[in-house]
Amino acid sequence: MSPLLQTSGHDAGIDSTRQIFLSTRALSKAILEMVRLDDIQLTGGYIPVISAIDPEGIRLTDLARITGMSKQALFPYVTALQDFGYLSKVQDPHDGRANLLCFTPKGHKLLEQIHAALEQMSREGQSAGQARHGRDIDMRRYFPGDRFLNRQEGGARAVAGIVESGAGADLFSSAFTHAAIGMAIVGLDGQFLDVNESLCRIVGYSKPELVKLTFQDITHPDDLKTDLDLSKLLMDGVIPSYHLEKRYIRKNGDLIWILLTATLARHADGTPHHFIAQIQDIQSRKQDEDERNAFFDVCPDLLAVAGTSGRFIRVNKAWTDILGWSVEELTSRPYLDFIHPEDQERTRREHAASFAGNPLHAFTNRYRHKDGSYRWLEWNAAVKANERIFCSARDITDMIETGAMARSQARN
Repeated sequence: MSPLLQTSGHDAGIDSTRQIFLSTRALSKAILEMVRLDDIQLTGGYIPVISAIDPEGIRLTDLARITGMSKQALFPYVTALQDFGYLSKVQDPHDGRANLLCFTPKGHKLLEQIHAALEQMSREGQSAGQARHGRDIDMRRYFPGDRFLNRQEGGARAVAGIVESGAGADLFSSAFTHAAIGMAIVGLDGQFLDVNESLCRIVGYSKPELVKLTFQDITHPDDLKTDLDLSKLLMDGVIPSYHLEKRYIRKNGDLIWILLTATLARHADGTPHHFIAQIQDIQSRKQDEDERNAFFDVCPDLLAVAGTSGRFIRVNKAWTDILGWSVEELTSRPYLDFIHPEDQERTRREHAASFAGNPLHAFTNRYRHKDGSYRWLEWNAAVKANERIFCSARDITDMIETGAMARSQARN
């Protein structure tokens, strides 16, 4: 977990709170005013990206899920941080097929500057809070006990001080109320205790209507069991948080896809107090995915996505139609296992050339059919930013055999 989001013991519920702070424009701007770098001009968009990166490394897919940004949106930030030496890419020690983004020593120094900025804001916020000690802090009702006062971790203590001050309470309340994504405080029974306007827009209910409902009331029945199972694991302390793509039922009866990120706030004795939910509208993305999947599945050519590990990540139905292998068989083994032995070395070279930046065009090799015969395939492929190679192939066996037959007849 990122050092800016890290918690210990039963304090996992603060993760979501800290994410709210680090994603607000006000706090991001304040932090950036205190961070001085000579080689890169940081903007507010970098703060939630940096804050979500685990010191031990994180996959781009996980970074996208945590930040709520698409991989395409993350790419400029990640690339800049890599180009200027703040991030590096290493192989995942637990999965050789995947890469992790990791902080370099230079990147860790940047984190130290951000920590220092949070500490300074904490001190300034506490002074402002003392000057206004008579002020009610409404948002404190969501943080049971003295959990913020007793935090000992540097980054967490800094954020705690910001929250504990009157200025900090205003910041949190503003972040909750005006966040671009849906936010909710949810009781252990699923009751919405407080919601923001973004969530109301997503589900089509007014705030007075929504706080009379539970998340069970507006969750699609097919998605409810998974959500309930994950929330139980969260309450039992088995997981610190969870992410779930699911469908809400809007007030007008329409379904809408959302991405839920849920964490848990606990009492000082560790018992659960309430859930903190972040809800993002992903309806457009899901529609785009459905359209791409439909095209992918109906295309008569062989389409595939492969990674650096030498295995297919995804193939379409045409592979089964033309070569007889199931999708599971094709994705569970190195693709060299299916290639004619005489073509394997050429294929290795072309694969390496593709990842070196040379798109593949009209490359031919032979793939083994499940019945033992071989089919000639003609390939076009290119590597994209996420280090995956996108391929299309066409069965040209009949054309090659017809050409060979014509040449044989011509010789005779």
